[in-house]
Amino acid sequence: MIDHVSCTVKDLDRSCHFYMTLFGLRVIREWKRDEAGLRAKVLGTEDRGLLEIIESTSAIMPRATPPRDFVAIVSKAGFTHLSFAVRDMTAALAELARLGGKVIDGPKTGITVKSFAFVQDPDGIVIELVELHDGNGRASGRV
Repeated sequence: MIDHVSCTVKDLDRSCHFYMTLFGLRVIREWKRDEAGLRAKVLGTEDRGLLEIIESTSAIMPRATPPRDFVAIVSKAGFTHLSFAVRDMTAALAELARLGGKVIDGPKTGITVKSFAFVQDPDGIVIELVELHDGNGRASGRV
């Protein structure tokens, strides 16, 4: 069973606000290691952590090449993106822009989902937004 996914960001507070506002997550726990210059919050739902966001006072290396589309994102080995279900793709994309995110590709009509879009958070982390077909009730996002 997967416990959580972790990402390193430039501004912990900004990133937490982004994920909490867009996806309805809340802080489950926090930790700090002053000697290593690290602080983090684990966001999730109820008492289940989902996303650990770490801020480092050390320099963060920029991504070598920004992804340009869906194929470029999923054609590399390793973890390629986070995916969140949203209730309304149009509303989610509007909220994403308001929070400083950026659309990479989409929205597009899906095969197993109603629609999907690849976006970036304010730190350039790739996220897939998925709007599920009506009636299956799995969407966890606020929008």
